[in-house]
Amino acid sequence: MKFLVVNMPCMGCNIPTVGFVKQLVQRGHEVAVTSSSIGDSRIKAMFDIPGVKFIDVNSDSLDGYFDGRECGINDDGMNIAAITMNAINEAPKYDAVIYDYYTFPLYYLKDRNICTIRFFPNFAFNQKLSDRLFRGEESKLIQNAHLIKISDDIFREVGKRGIDFKYSCIDEEIMNNVADYNIVHTLRELQPYTEDFDDSYQFVGSNGSVTINSVCTIPFDKMKGKILYISFGTIVSQIGDCRREIIKSIIREYANTEYSLIISVGLLINLNEFENVPKNIYLYNFVPQGEVLKHASVFVTHGGANSINESVYYGVPMIVIPGSFDQIINAEMVEKRQLGYMLDEQDFTSSKLREMIDSVLDDVMINNNVKSMQKEMLDMNCDEMTADLIEKYTREYLER
Repeated sequence: MKFLVVNMPCMGCNIPTVGFVKQLVQRGHEVAVTSSSIGDSRIKAMFDIPGVKFIDVNSDSLDGYFDGRECGINDDGMNIAAITMNAINEAPKYDAVIYDYYTFPLYYLKDRNICTIRFFPNFAFNQKLSDRLFRGEESKLIQNAHLIKISDDIFREVGKRGIDFKYSCIDEEIMNNVADYNIVHTLRELQPYTEDFDDSYQFVGSNGSVTINSVCTIPFDKMKGKILYISFGTIVSQIGDCRREIIKSIIREYANTEYSLIISVGLLINLNEFENVPKNIYLYNFVPQGEVLKHASVFVTHGGANSINESVYYGVPMIVIPGSFDQIINAEMVEKRQLGYMLDEQDFTSSKLREMIDSVLDDVMINNNVKSMQKEMLDMNCDEMTADLIEKYTREYLER
């Protein structure tokens, strides 16, 4: 069979698809992946897999979307619109299209008798989540406001190009045009409002074993004491909240202690900003997160969906300091499932963080809960399970 996988142009949405793409190719299927490497060249690199065709919606593909200028962070909506329209044009060549839920116009491929499977790279979305993120107080957070702008751009640009939407806004399109089949890249236990999702939503766990190649070499063999891993992701940094002061205060708090700290500061922060870094603290712009989590005792994270999944996959308890978008909800799920603690950014002090870390290290229940959920996730074998579901649903669709 021939499959087209349609991804958003960000790392967090591409990483979850790598594993099942490999599985499908190994099973003899033809697979194409379409996304964009404009904002991050690593996206294209991760699909440098024998047998996989990567359709890169790059600057040469964006004729009509821009006026001869470079695509930047504020142009994400047009970039996603271009990916979506490219996929609509390519779709008839394939037996099935597996599409990121935010490329929502691909729902209408079903009207052309094309098999579609909606893929959620984090948790599944519904009206309750949409109301909270985009209509309540959290809509004012910087990343959520940015996503609202992206949504409007997608809706406008795709609408210009011949898609006859049923509804007047993207929110209604995503909420009301529910796909017949949905695959969700997390455990049901980590899904907010889990009781709202029926059997058309298949929860497959996470493929936390996905590792992105990194140029940095981390000297784990030279580190002493327990390893604490701190990372607040890259997207927040790009939009403006770099959390420099939080990182600097953590460095001061743990300078020359019995712990070793690995801190990933993000791609857009210059490491030279941090002077006189103690020998027990290791700073990087980017690290292979899976490899670090294999050695870590605690993960201090912004609470992105991939980070939560990977932390569970490697059995590491968390301290979540959420910023925006899904991070606050994810942090609440971590506390609800007793996998760690949430620390509000507004209440942050380095001493309070240290108290939480010490508590997590000593909390037998939290560590047991993480290990139990880790076993569940590993037993699911996410990549194989996802490939099985895609094959089964596509065969049944084609035989109708």
